[in-house]
Amino acid sequence: MFTGISWQDYIISVAITLTVYYVVIGLRYYSEELRAIFSSRWRLKVSRAASDEDKSVSPIHSQRDQEDYPFDPEAEDEFAVVEELVSRLKETIESASQKRHVPEEFRHFLRLLLREYPAVKTSPLRSSVNEFIVSECGKYGSFALTLTEVDQLWYQVVP
Repeated sequence: MFTGISWQDYIISVAITLTVYYVVIGLRYYSEELRAIFSSRWRLKVSRAASDEDKSVSPIHSQRDQEDYPFDPEAEDEFAVVEELVSRLKETIESASQKRHVPEEFRHFLRLLLREYPAVKTSPLRSSVNEFIVSECGKYGSFALTLTEVDQLWYQVVP
């Protein structure tokens, strides 16, 4: 039954089938990216990247680069700072609950810790950090803090 099909015919038919399959998938799910690749903007990006030896960038080019690449390094740094703060908060709350600190002493520790991260104080992620502190305190049960109390800790002066 399969003696009428040669290996060459089989490989060609599989190659054609795979090519059609990937073209359909590419057009269906990656049409925006494919349009960008085949548009003139992509050719400009490639030629600009190739001639990157010239370090003098005009404001027009830098604005275009920011539009083409939505990556914001400051936001990435902000997330890293918040992650570091959250891990330190978790350790602090856990150790304070194990050592059975006085609530005022615990609040003082939190004030000191929050004071080390002034960028988070003005960040939109601060509310998430506040909710994390409240949930962690509730998890260990030794210190009950509300969101308003935690929010006030950011503004209280540490003596």
